[in-house]
Amino acid sequence: RELAAPATDCASGVPLPAIAKRRGATLLMPLQPAGQAIFSRLGSCVAVDDEALFRRMLCLSAMMGDFYKRQVTTQEWLEEHGVPKAQAAKWVGAMFATMAVDSAEPGPDGLQHLVDEQTPGGLNEVVWKGQHADGAYRAVRHSLDSVHHRLVTGRWDSEL
Repeated sequence: RELAAPATDCASGVPLPAIAKRRGATLLMPLQPAGQAIFSRLGSCVAVDDEALFRRMLCLSAMMGDFYKRQVTTQEWLEEHGVPKAQAAKWVGAMFATMAVDSAEPGPDGLQHLVDEQTPGGLNEVVWKGQHADGAYRAVRHSLDSVHHRLVTGRWDSEL
């Protein structure tokens, strides 16, 4: 607020890059009608009043690199098995976009139902259970804890 003086009605916003296409997400603090009106027109806007919650939720913005790296990894896998680069990239982008659509508006009960609806014993269940057994999801939690520590303290903790 001091930096924005004489303005008194200020907010912190973290708009993610896809807002340029009006399909992005913005985290906003505090709840502020003007800010929500602006960022809602550019995609989704999630506003919170609590700074601790804001920092905790901000950690998810660090998952973009992981999201893209998973796409690159799957694209490379397709290429290694004979799929031309352009086709592989187009299919991977389309697949990840399709999956993201299902989780874009989860409702009050969260996202677990998307995992639960995978066919028992089917390919999707086998993959997520294998990654769970390999510790992939523990690693995600670890990464988020590390990001949160940095946001709160300003430094990385090698012990995390």
